[in-house]
Amino acid sequence: MAAAGAFGMALVFGMFFYTFYLKWAALFENHRYFDPQSGIVFHDSSSVYGIFAALFLLTSPACLLLRRRVNKGNIT
Repeated sequence: MAAAGAFGMALVFGMFFYTFYLKWAALFENHRYFDPQSGIVFHDSSSVYGIFAALFLLTSPACLLLRRRVNKGNIT
């Protein structure tokens, strides 16, 4: 259950990373970009979503491995 939750959070943060940072990364000037069509300012600090996505993506298989070891009785 925890692995599925971690993977779901990785997908959510990955979507945020793409929407708020990766899509606009080439257009940043002075660490921000103003999109005139939507009226939104995108900041370079939105790259932190990528860190959270990677963290949850690495946590998901770790939870699966830990669960497998606990079920085998290797860890009490």
